[in-house]
Amino acid sequence: MTAGAVFPSLARRHGSVMSRRRFLSVLVLLGLLFGQTAHAQEAESALDDVDITVFTTAVDDDDQSSPPPANPGPAVNYNVTLAPPDATFLAELFSADVLTELPDNSDVKMVTDFQWKRFLNRSDSIPFFLCATNGHRGYQEMMTAFNHTNALPLFANASVSCQLIHASAGTVLNVTTRLPQIVNGGPIPSVVKISSDLRKSVDTGIFFNATSPRLRLVMSPGMEQDEKALRTVLYRIVRRLRTGEFLNVVEEDFEWAAVGTAADPSTAARRQVLRRRVRQRQRERLLMMQTDDNEVDDKSLNRFTEDQPRRVNGAQTWADYVDPVLDGKFQCSFEQVAASIQYPYLRLSGFDKIVNAASENWTLQYSNSTHQGKSACLMSLLAFVSSDPAVLFIEEFKNIEMYNAAAAYISQGGSDGIYDEDKSTFPYYSVGLDGKGQVLQVVDTGLDQNSCFFSDSSGPVAITTISAAAFDTKKRKVIQYVQWADDTDVIDGHGTHVAGSAVGESVDPNFDYDTYKGAAPGAKVAFFDVGFDTGSLSVPANFATRLFPPGYKAGARIFSNSWGTPAAKSYTTSDTEIDKFMHDNDDALIFVSGGNSGQAGLGSVSSPALSKNVMSVGASLNERDASFNRDHVAYFSSLGPTLDGRIKPDVLAPGRRVVSAAAGSNCGVIRRQGTSMSTPIAAGSATLVRQYFMEGYYPRGIRTATDAFVPTGALVKAMLINSAVPMKAVRFANNSLMQLGLPPDVYQGHGRIKLNEVLRVQSLGSRTTSNLFVVNNATIKEAEKHVYKLSVPSDSSSPIKVTLVWIEPPTTASSASIVLHDLDLMVYSQLNKKAFYPNGLSKKDTVNTVEKVVIYTPTAGDTLTVTVTGTSIATRPWQKYALVASGDFVTGAWYCQFPQAGRAGEEFTTENCAKTCDNSGNFKHPVCCNAAAGDVCDLEELSKALASSFQCDAATQPVECLPSPGRESTPAPTPSLGTWYCQFPRLGRSNDASTISNCNVKCDDSGVRLNPVCSGNVCNEEEQAAAVASGLKCDPAIRPVDCSRGANTPAPTSVSAKGTWYCQFPRLGRRNDASTISNCNVKCDDSGVRLNPVCCDPATAGNVCNEEEQAAAVASGLKCDPAIRPVDCSRGANTPAPTSVPPRVPTKKPVAPIAGAWYCQYPRETRSNEAYTLANCRAKCDTSGLLKNPICCLEAEAGGVCNGIEYNSAQLAGVQCDPSTMPVCEA
Repeated sequence: MTAGAVFPSLARRHGSVMSRRRFLSVLVLLGLLFGQTAHAQEAESALDDVDITVFTTAVDDDDQSSPPPANPGPAVNYNVTLAPPDATFLAELFSADVLTELPDNSDVKMVTDFQWKRFLNRSDSIPFFLCATNGHRGYQEMMTAFNHTNALPLFANASVSCQLIHASAGTVLNVTTRLPQIVNGGPIPSVVKISSDLRKSVDTGIFFNATSPRLRLVMSPGMEQDEKALRTVLYRIVRRLRTGEFLNVVEEDFEWAAVGTAADPSTAARRQVLRRRVRQRQRERLLMMQTDDNEVDDKSLNRFTEDQPRRVNGAQTWADYVDPVLDGKFQCSFEQVAASIQYPYLRLSGFDKIVNAASENWTLQYSNSTHQGKSACLMSLLAFVSSDPAVLFIEEFKNIEMYNAAAAYISQGGSDGIYDEDKSTFPYYSVGLDGKGQVLQVVDTGLDQNSCFFSDSSGPVAITTISAAAFDTKKRKVIQYVQWADDTDVIDGHGTHVAGSAVGESVDPNFDYDTYKGAAPGAKVAFFDVGFDTGSLSVPANFATRLFPPGYKAGARIFSNSWGTPAAKSYTTSDTEIDKFMHDNDDALIFVSGGNSGQAGLGSVSSPALSKNVMSVGASLNERDASFNRDHVAYFSSLGPTLDGRIKPDVLAPGRRVVSAAAGSNCGVIRRQGTSMSTPIAAGSATLVRQYFMEGYYPRGIRTATDAFVPTGALVKAMLINSAVPMKAVRFANNSLMQLGLPPDVYQGHGRIKLNEVLRVQSLGSRTTSNLFVVNNATIKEAEKHVYKLSVPSDSSSPIKVTLVWIEPPTTASSASIVLHDLDLMVYSQLNKKAFYPNGLSKKDTVNTVEKVVIYTPTAGDTLTVTVTGTSIATRPWQKYALVASGDFVTGAWYCQFPQAGRAGEEFTTENCAKTCDNSGNFKHPVCCNAAAGDVCDLEELSKALASSFQCDAATQPVECLPSPGRESTPAPTPSLGTWYCQFPRLGRSNDASTISNCNVKCDDSGVRLNPVCSGNVCNEEEQAAAVASGLKCDPAIRPVDCSRGANTPAPTSVSAKGTWYCQFPRLGRRNDASTISNCNVKCDDSGVRLNPVCCDPATAGNVCNEEEQAAAVASGLKCDPAIRPVDCSRGANTPAPTSVPPRVPTKKPVAPIAGAWYCQYPRETRSNEAYTLANCRAKCDTSGLLKNPICCLEAEAGGVCNGIEYNSAQLAGVQCDPSTMPVCEA
């Protein structure tokens, strides 16, 4: 490399007449600049077991810098019409201290305009943020337009979703022109890329107090997996820091240096010119070259910059730090700064000597602020790095710290007084639930494999690495040992104690150590060593690809981490890594200690326990000390909430005076305390939960192999949170107590784990919960509502608990709003007409991914409607969730038919069971259906219920209605023996009747399944319905097996085609939404208004089927032939079309009206979500022709979305809405 390549201006200025002395000086300087690149170690990026990759001095020419902006290619006249958001919304998007940096909308516009001008005619890609309406559809269109690998979710709610995009300015503007739903965005300002915690750390000087402080650089989306791009960026940063070129970058590319330090931009420009000339002169002096006679001196710059007006924003603070460096007051030296790749991040370290020796101790009074040289130099470095187009976010990479069998007894729910090793029993160990068959990964300081709690007769397991991740499942206890730091533990080490608390079990015949065994003594451990014998700790930079995968490969699905970064109180990249791993591996659950900073007050839970998907664990007291109460929170346990208001810790487990294995002695034990001790207790408890499901204890409470399934991490997390019981008080260090209310709160989270609140085992009787109902890995779409019914027995007196958990996709550490999707849990009491909202709130929870409802005093005989609503799911087509209910209830609920006069409907609903009988002759016909049936128990669900083993509470069975005079009384259904009937499976057959003979026909490849039903003769639809209603049962042992083609897909059923299909207009711009026969033959177009076929009676409807005629058709049970059903238009495929307003039921309303709320459909053009919601009523009308169609519903019962059944129920109850507030479209 030539001197001109480094200092091109010098080469041009002096040509080839440079003296030998000057030439040698240049060579010496270049040696200093490029000979100290982090001690020139060989790059080891290809090795998974090397975390730090350092550059060599030899780098390909095309790797040395980014494309020069001076040659942008042909100029394009882009018209920037994309508006930036206001300052308040920008603060909701980014975790930086936005409102301090950019307090006014004019500031946001100024820095955004600056970045547009900077990159508008350049081809290099930079990070943008873009926000779009239109829910999930708008999000997906943005993802597709920018390539999924170059986009990351940033923010999402019901009305808008935002993404981080890595693209050129021209590409962004072209896409925003094509996608009108993108409403605002722009290039990410440099000041928004810097963590607020990092800014505070530098401002207060705390940054330099840490041992070996480090910075982590997060790359723009899509760059993190490109090794060559990472090398290019890191080389560029190092080169500019060491040559002094970074000063020019700060002055030209950092907003507050380029436009913000003076009120007049022209003043800032003149100031830049003077500064550059001063620095050029200083550089030439260093190279012993002459300067021009007209070169300015330092005093002229000082005179020029005095008393310049400043803007009232972040510019003042930055100027106070950076101006002394730009003005030459402080001489920064970055020769000792080390740069490395820690995939997928970059790391900078070595900030001990960033000021030249002569300036090291200087303190400067500058613009009424006092700063030391090292602070000014570090802020200048941050300004420089944040201006790099490849950098997305900068945070401090903080050092981790460790958070230093009676506990297992408490967590299992031992209730026979204070733990006594001679008398107390472990209920679940006694039935074989001890973690057998489970593997738990522990990440800690090391593990003494010679301890009797882990020893193996065949010797210790072989040491392995991240890349090899070898394991041996034949070992008794330790099946994997990954050496990251070293391969052992120190005397009385932290890691051995933690692992012992989780899975330890002694095999020494000379001692009875049962009292010291871990929470899951039957489980095995995969160990990841992150501790050196010196006491220092080191974890891989990328948790998702390096820390957890070795254990996962060895079979671990529960992960225990008793460490954290006490100084990190905000969501960091470590939290995002955990979120990513759990989202990508939905059967995994990661536990992290909440921390031991409880005495520091609120918000003391630290990263990575701040992850939204992680199980964050606090500490309760252990009862090995008679003065301790298990229902007291330990004084040292860190407190919530998170900065964005989420509940942390999630749960508590015993963590004070916990006795477990000691390293360095054959069978020694040691007592420790801290959330480090409570975390493995919680993780060990989770292995018992997994074993419970995988051995088939659910739903019968006895081990049944055919009932076994693999639970998701969300279900295990929901089980533990649902098991949690309230704490009574916080016990402080001076033994004083502070009484607590009901959870959740910042001290206890959701409470202390108590497994017998959820793990129902028949043989343990009353020692475990009365009942358990779970939903594993359910899928819900936006605006969908899933309904479950629970019945309260007539003699119930214990609480009923319901917990909803979902595992979210990751966001970025730069995001201020961590939760992307919003599901809502509500439990509605049918008898009390009362809605119970989660987490102790009186309304929906919008910030947590865990929602728990506890009804402490349920009403006997009540029916509880549990509703899960997909309120906002923008970044994915759906969201998976887990639901757990435990307590004194029955999962079978009574469903009844309509007893009202004139009703022909045959729907079985729980609401019908509460209605007053009349003389219609339509009996209630109470039937017992599963909780999962939801609002309506249909014929298929009723058939399954009759063949199943669950029961409803006989004491609460509704009384049959009496028939009207002159009619014979019809007895309640009595089960009788029926016969199986099947449909034809033969290819090409059109006869779908169910007959006995069909059940003996062999399946073929026609895709028409045997579809067995239970009846008494040749069975059509009406006869099948009658058989089900009569309680007819067939022997499930001889039920014919359905054909395999189209598994889990209902077969076609015979239809008596008495109705005719009517459709809406699909033409673009049409406002006529009437359903007509002729519309069904119209070709679909791109209007987004689908054909939406409905079935009507042509005898009464004629050519046009209106809402009343459609309602009458539905009520009469009219059906149309599905074989000729018109195909809906393809736009918005698989999305329900706009439906007519649910039919109004002509019944007499109560005298006293009940106040309701207006619910509307989406009026927006290209919107695919047509549900009736509260939010839609506030949306502005457009010209799409999709009317708001306001309807009146009972808000407490409907929640956020009102469906047809809830609408009918509201009308029957006499619900009324204020007509003066009825939403009307403006167009």
